[in-house]
Amino acid sequence: MYLSFVMQFIERIIPNNYWITVLMVCIFVFLAFLRYLFPNNFNQWIFNAIGSSSSLKKEKNQGVFLGLLVVFQTLVFSLFIYLFFKQSYTNLNTNERFFAQLFLAIVIFLGLKWGIEKLIGIIFSVEEVISSYQIQKNYLRGFLAVFLFIGTVLLYFSATSSPNLWLIIALTGISLYVLITVFGYKSYKSLILGNFFYFILYLCALEISPYLILYKLLV
Repeated sequence: MYLSFVMQFIERIIPNNYWITVLMVCIFVFLAFLRYLFPNNFNQWIFNAIGSSSSLKKEKNQGVFLGLLVVFQTLVFSLFIYLFFKQSYTNLNTNERFFAQLFLAIVIFLGLKWGIEKLIGIIFSVEEVISSYQIQKNYLRGFLAVFLFIGTVLLYFSATSSPNLWLIIALTGISLYVLITVFGYKSYKSLILGNFFYFILYLCALEISPYLILYKLLV
């Protein structure tokens, strides 16, 4: 009987989520790394995230900074979605592999979206407008990533964390993102009014549908 008790004690598996804390520290260090190596680009991102794309300036190493900013966003979005699913769907097998799948799915999603937008710019000869728009969207997603990262850290280490709180953070972040995006469209007011039908078509095809499809795939 004593041996049976010992065996049960040995077989008990305690989940190890230490990697989540390590990842959070790495994300914070990565953000500090961006601030240290690209101070001008970083400041432009912060000050233009809720401003007008018309004030965007071409900075040195901007392409590298924007690429690294996408990496930061992808890590934060993957971690937030992972922890949201972990809290909301306890029967789901949420492990490191699931996080890796989320990360890969978001990378592919953003990559395809970027490629399609570039293709539209080439087809309609509006590459400069599309490029400026993509930079602004990148800045906005980075702004959203910072908000979600702060919320993720606070909720993860909070004793009162619950699925409802994670949902509130998600909805608040999405609402802020939508409001700031709508405000940013003021920079393209004349272009939008002159091509309103195509703008609505673009919104449905590339700004709303892809996120709905991604949501359906995840849920």
